Amino acid sequence: MQANGIRKPRIYPLSSMLALEAAEQGEPSLRAASRFDGFEQDFSAFAAEELAGLSITSAMQELGRLRNRIEQHAADARYSVEERAIRLERLQRIRSELEHLLHSVSVSSGTAVLSGETDELLYHVRQRLAYRTGEFTAEAFHPSVLREGAGDLRSAFASCGRELMRLIELELSQELLATTLRLEKTGQALVHKAVQRCVQEMNERLGGLDCTAPEARAWAVPELIGISLQDSVAWKEYWSTFKNPKAFLKGQAG
Repeated sequence: MQANGIRKPRIYPLSSMLALEAAEQGEPSLRAASRFDGFEQDFSAFAAEELAGLSITSAMQELGRLRNRIEQHAADARYSVEERAIRLERLQRIRSELEHLLHSVSVSSGTAVLSGETDELLYHVRQRLAYRTGEFTAEAFHPSVLREGAGDLRSAFASCGRELMRLIELELSQELLATTLRLEKTGQALVHKAVQRCVQEMNERLGGLDCTAPEARAWAVPELIGISLQDSVAWKEYWSTFKNPKAFLKGQAG
């Protein structure tokens, strides 16, 4: 919540289901039990008063920054040609130093943090996948499919193997998508921290300016390269290890 600017959250223990039932049945006791009235009153006051005050405060801060910039531009206009050249050279040097700072911040901390986060997330992916493989195996090699009298057992065995790989493939793709989204959140936090540091450094070096960080832009949803595991194993080559459905399924259960 603090990352989104919420410093003092107000928590209301209420029941929206009871409030809905009270509205449908017209029962005051249910409305009182829902504790919805207090929340509704405070929310209306926030929307009508506090929210407007926050908007005015933000607008006043922006006007203050705009005034400072105008005054700085007016002061710059009074510089002589030589003074402008010196100031431009100084600004270019500061820009180069800030670019170097941003790069060093990204390389020194960002790479290590993302690498560590990636290793940890993939470790848990492997753990969860290993845990669910037994469940997938029991589902793919089901007795209703792999049984005597159900046709070509060798083909059925290979078909069950491909179904196992399909289940693993689906689970893996979902795990990797969730992992990339978590890494994206970590990356956004690192970028925000680096930008804030550069903005602070810029304000300290550029007297008279009040620079602010640009609004964060949404990152594109990652597109995973297609994963295909169904044909990665030649299951018919493992037919020699298959004695009969009963022995195989007993071995799986054990």
